[in-house]
Amino acid sequence: MKVLVYSDDASVRQQVVLALGSRPAPELPTIEVTEVATEPIVRSIVAAGGIDVIILDGEAVPAGG
Repeated sequence: MKVLVYSDDASVRQQVVLALGSRPAPELPTIEVTEVATEPIVRSIVAAGGIDVIILDGEAVPAGG
């Protein structure tokens, strides 16, 4: 499962990745995480397709919630 984690803060991204682990639940496949720090890259990766789950930081600057 491909997971995209977006935050402008590297420590937030790291905390999310650690919380996810390599397999969040036994019935799910192992995950492959892509960490992204800028909103334009998020848009580019999402537009290319192939991402199963997107985790966005609502407090990211300048493109947070």
